[in-house]
Amino acid sequence: MHSVCEDKDDVGNTVLLIASQMMYGEEFIQQDDEEVVIALAELNMRAGKQAMDGCDHKTAYSYLQAALSLLPNNHWERHYDVSLRLHFLVACAANSNFNDDEAELILNKILANTRCIEDMLPSKFLLSQSKCLVFLYFYCIILYSYNLQSCISVFLAQGKANDAYNTCSSALTQLGESIPDTLDHETVKTITAETINMYNQVCGNNDDWLKREMASNNRTIDKFYGAIATASYHCKKKNMLVYFCCKGFQLSLQNGICQHTPLAALQFVEAALKDENSRELW
Repeated sequence: MHSVCEDKDDVGNTVLLIASQMMYGEEFIQQDDEEVVIALAELNMRAGKQAMDGCDHKTAYSYLQAALSLLPNNHWERHYDVSLRLHFLVACAANSNFNDDEAELILNKILANTRCIEDMLPSKFLLSQSKCLVFLYFYCIILYSYNLQSCISVFLAQGKANDAYNTCSSALTQLGESIPDTLDHETVKTITAETINMYNQVCGNNDDWLKREMASNNRTIDKFYGAIATASYHCKKKNMLVYFCCKGFQLSLQNGICQHTPLAALQFVEAALKDENSRELW
C-alpha cells in the first residue's frame, strides 16, 4: 500500500487511509529496521500535510505525532532533513490546534538542532508569532483583512510579547540587520520623513510601483520586520514601533511589492499617524 503513494502527487486523501492501515500494525514494526521506520514516518508526515492542506488540523496533528513517534533516537544526526520538516509541521499543527505550549516546545527543539540560519528562520518566525499568540488562523485574518485593531486582544493572550520581540530581534540581527536598543524622538521623526520621501519618489504622480510584478525573491526580512513591529506594540516600545514600521515599508519601496507589502504599508501609516512627533510630516 505504501508503494501506491510513493513518488506520486495525485493520491489525495488516499494517503490518510493508507497511513491509518499501516499504523494498525504498529506493534509489528521492527524499530531496528531503520529504512522501514523512516518510510512509515514519511508516509504519516505526508498524511499529516494532506490533512493540514484540508484545514483538518486535529487530524493532521494525530498523523504527525504518529510520524514523530517512529523516528529513531539518533534521528537528528542520521535523518536531519526528515526531522526538520516533521518537527516544523508538528509545531504548525500544534499551533493551529491552540496548543501553544507544545508548539513552543517543538520549536525550541528545532532551534537546538538546526545546522544553519536558513533552517532556523521559519521556526524563529513561528515561535515569535506563537509567543504573541498569533496563530496561523489569526495571522491569515491579518493578511487578508488588514484590520489590526480587531485582533489586538488575541496577540496579548499568552503574555509573552517581550519574548516575541527578542526572538525577532535575534533573527533580524542574524540576517544582517542592525537593531538599535533605543531611539529618541528626533531619530524617529527623521526615519519617518525618509520613508515618506522615499514613497513620494517611488510613486510620484502615478501608480507604476503598484503595477510592477511582485518580487519573487526571498523576503524573509520583510516578514520579520512585520512581526517585530507587532511585538513592539505590545511591549509598549512606541519609538521602536514607528522605526520598525518604517524599515518594513522601506523594504517594499526599495525591492518592489510582495505579499508582505499591504501589511507593511498599513503598519507604517497606522504607527506614523498615531505618533505625535511624526504626525506633522503628513
